[in-house]
Amino acid sequence: MQDFLVAIGLVLVIEGLVYGGFPALARKLAAE
Repeated sequence: MQDFLVAIGLVLVIEGLVYGGFPALARKLAAE
């Protein structure tokens, strides 16, 4: 269970970096 929580945390962190660093690209991908 601990590994699962760590994996979820990493996904959220990476997603935050992507949306924070590449907002235009993220919006373009989300629009498709």
